[in-house]
Parts: sequence; structure tokens; C-alpha cells
Amino acid sequence: MVKLVHGGDIYSARERIEGEIIDFSANINPLGLPDSVKKALIESMDAFSCYPDPLCRELVCKIAELEQVSKENVLCANGAADLIFRISWAMRPRNALIAVPTFAEYEQALSSVGCHVNYFSLKKENDFLLTEDFLNEIQPNTDIVFLCNPNNPTGQLIEPNLLERILVRCSSCGTLLVVDECFRDFLDEPQKNSMNSWISTFPNLLILRAFTKHYAMAGLRLGYCLCKNTPLLERMVQCGQPWGVSVPAQVAGLAALKDHDYLEQSRVLLREEKKYLLSSLQKLNIRPIGSRANYIFFQLTDSDDVSSFLEEKGILIRSCANYPGLSNEYYRIAIKSHADNEKLIAALTEFLQPPIIEPLVQETHTITIEEQNPNSEEMPSSPQNELVEEPKKSENPNENDTQEIVEETIPNIPNHDLSSPHSAEQKKQYRFLREKSKKYDWEEEEN
Repeated sequence: MVKLVHGGDIYSARERIEGEIIDFSANINPLGLPDSVKKALIESMDAFSCYPDPLCRELVCKIAELEQVSKENVLCANGAADLIFRISWAMRPRNALIAVPTFAEYEQALSSVGCHVNYFSLKKENDFLLTEDFLNEIQPNTDIVFLCNPNNPTGQLIEPNLLERILVRCSSCGTLLVVDECFRDFLDEPQKNSMNSWISTFPNLLILRAFTKHYAMAGLRLGYCLCKNTPLLERMVQCGQPWGVSVPAQVAGLAALKDHDYLEQSRVLLREEKKYLLSSLQKLNIRPIGSRANYIFFQLTDSDDVSSFLEEKGILIRSCANYPGLSNEYYRIAIKSHADNEKLIAALTEFLQPPIIEPLVQETHTITIEEQNPNSEEMPSSPQNELVEEPKKSENPNENDTQEIVEETIPNIPNHDLSSPHSAEQKKQYRFLREKSKKYDWEEEEN
């Protein structure tokens, strides 16, 4: 069976969980699919019977306009992951460099063409930030470099000056630099953290973008890349099927790019909810790391079963144990609606600060039973809870000498349903009374 390595696998979760599932493992915009996109899809349903435009002409023109690049520098595909594999198949690189931990598809695509992958380990003591030491790892025999900015899963940004120096270094070594900017639109200042202005100058630069996360279109599958290297783009086209982008995906992409209010509303919501989550995690003594995009990355020690605990409550989070350089102490959570975020914090609080249950203290009582005159016809109404009335003193002293007062100390006996079997202790106490000529409804029971 294929081992799934990504978050967002609600389908496997449904095999284990009944009821509602809140998925914090996939970094999807909590506003969901824009209403403008839903409307456009409904109105264009008749076109779904036609083959899609293999060149995505209308969509490419709109992307080039917004990204301020030539339309010849734009290639659309079935999500950013499709483009990552097309790059590998088109180039057939022999040596690659990746800063880890990062998105798993880079290594998977490179391995599919037999490429040797070199790893640059991001250090915990640097909060997994990319440092200048990375420059020394780029060598003339390095064919391709993959960088994710902001990085997945850490949410750390690469300092702009360092990124420019990496680009220049790659250019001098004849190395293709692939910068994954799929989470760029979740940043407070997206354009200040983009390299699209360098596209026209450096043909060895390729930028990945997608509609998956910020437009909540993961199921429609739509991504694109920006690159001036026309021969490379042509080879990438040949490495995919002719109709790689469906009609619904092209329609949805055009409608989304026209909906400017949606992205602004998303940023406002995410800004407020991130503030809430960061504050709540701090109260639980959880320190987030990086987390500049629409997800929060953190370390939680001694937490081997936190994922299982949350899953029992219908909550999925992303364990980062399968990322190179990370252990099962690291997790990533998406920023969702306030109601969902509250449920997550409540569940984490229960896991980390379980309520203290005080032990029950059982009280014991001593009951004194005084025996009546054996000749008396009165019987106590309840031998369990009442005291036998003390016989009156006779005026005849001799009679008083013949009377005996018997005291017996027994434990408190709880109220008992006469229709249920009697316990051994009850029978022992009742037997004492029966031997004094008392008769009860269970008189015929065996001793």
C-alpha cells in the first residue's frame, strides 16, 4: 500500500473516526472556496463537455498581467506538485541541493529521475532559518536548488538579501534556482517577499505559485510557474499531458484572480486568528517557531500520543516526524475559523493540563443496637437503619436482673433493594437478629 506523507488526508481519517473531522493538518484558507468562484463554476457547467484549452491562454494572460511578467514566461499545470515533477523530468538533473526540513515533493520528484540529493540541514538553534552557510553548498556541479519561501513546515522566511545572493551564486554555477512561493499571499507584505521582479533578468530562476492554499482550491488542482527560460518551459510542456488543466480549474482560476476583496478578507481573518492561537499556545507553554504564513509550527516534548488524543476528538494536526531533520516532537497546525481554533485549544489544554480528580473518602459509622424484651410483640420497621427500643425498667428488681442489653457494632449498611440478592455482610447482620426470634421475608433462605 502507498504510504501517504502529506497532511489533509481526511479520507484515511474517515476510516478511523466517526462524526465531524476538523482538519488542521492542511494549510487551506479557512474562508473556503470564494463565492465568486462558485458562481463562475455554476454558470460555466455547459463548457465542461468540451476539451480544455491546452495552453490556458486566457488564464495565462491574466496571470502575466498580475505578476507583471511576459505571458511567454508563464506555464500553468495541475497544481504546483505537477510542475515540480515536470521540472525534474525536463532537466534530468544529476545533483540537487535542498534545505531540509521542507516540502517532500522536491526530493520525491528528483528521486524519480535518479538524481542525487544533497541536504543542507536547517538548525534548531537557529530556529530553522536559512543561513549564509548555504551559499558554500552551491557548487558548479549543482544542477538544481529547491527553496521554499516561506518554508513548509517551519513558516520561516529567507532574508531577501540572502535570497538574492543565492540567486547570483546559482547563476555563476549554471544552477537552476526553484523558489516555491505557494504561501506568499498569506504574508503581510507579499510583494516584498517575492522574486518575480528578477524573472526578466535571470533565466536560471523559476518561481512556483498555486491557487491551492490561498484560494482554497486544493480539489480543483491549479498551479503555475514563472520563468524566462523558454526552452525549459517547452520541455516541461512536453513532460505533461496535453490537457493538464481542466475546464473547471481554468474557470475557477480566472474568477479567483478577479476577486481582490477575498484575499484581503483572508488576511484580516488570519491575522486575528493567528494572534489568538499564538497567545493561547503561549499560555500552554508552547513556543511557536517561525510561523509567518497561515500555519503554526511548534515543538511539544513528551507528546508521543497528542495526535492520537486529538484524533479521538475528531481533530487532525500535522505530525512533522517524517520531515528530514525533525522528530515526533514537532507539529504544524493550520489557522482556521475561530470556532475551530477554540476547539483545538480546548483539546490541547485537556491533554497538557488534565483535571485533577480527588479520591473518594468513604465514611464509616458505628450503630448500637439494643435488644428488646424477647416477649415483646413489637418489631423494628427497618433493622438496617433504626435502633431497637430500650426496654422499660421494671419495678421489680429481680426482673431487671433477668433482662440483658446486647450491644453490637456493625458497619453502615447502604439501602438495599429487597428484590436483589443480599450480600454476605447483610446476611450476617440479619442472621444475628433472626436468632433473637425476628422473622423476615427472606426467612426461608439458606444459611
